[in-house]
Amino acid sequence: MSHALHTKADVTKVQELVSSLRNELVGQVASMKRDLGAKSKKKEDEARKKVLEGQTELEKVAEEVKANRDKIQKLAVQFDKELADRDKHLS
Repeated sequence: MSHALHTKADVTKVQELVSSLRNELVGQVASMKRDLGAKSKKKEDEARKKVLEGQTELEKVAEEVKANRDKIQKLAVQFDKELADRDKHLS
């Protein structure tokens, strides 16, 4: 009878130990998931920031292209006028 009680106590201790280990593992897994989620969120935020920076750079380049195009058009108009004036003087 004493042996049966002793075995039952051992089973109870093992069950408590398993339960404790399970709770600890569940906590660690949850912590790891949170860490992965935070890293994923951070990477997502960094990627979003890079995209916004890229868009800003593209807008700057587009503005420069437009400004240069306008300058070229003005020079072309001026050149055409100068050619027309030269042709008048030569005629």
